[in-house]
Amino acid sequence: MGYLLKATPNQTVQLNSDQAEQNLKLAAETLNLTDVAYLILKSAAWRTESRGGHYRSDYSQTSADWQLHTLIQGDYWGKSAKIANYIMSG
Repeated sequence: MGYLLKATPNQTVQLNSDQAEQNLKLAAETLNLTDVAYLILKSAAWRTESRGGHYRSDYSQTSADWQLHTLIQGDYWGKSAKIANYIMSG
């Protein structure tokens, strides 16, 4: 399995067992979920407001200043332009 860690991005790897393929898929999905959970928690802690299920006792109210998306690239954390309120019709 150590050879997978040394593989290049364009390198093809042949898995010779269904269990190896299943375990690799499970590991990749688990890492993806961990990344998403980290970003959600870090974004909630970064905002200085309470929004949705992310209540903060130090910032108990919502704020119009936070009606935007959190932008993350590497170590950079920033804000998008303010999101317009859309009315959905059905």
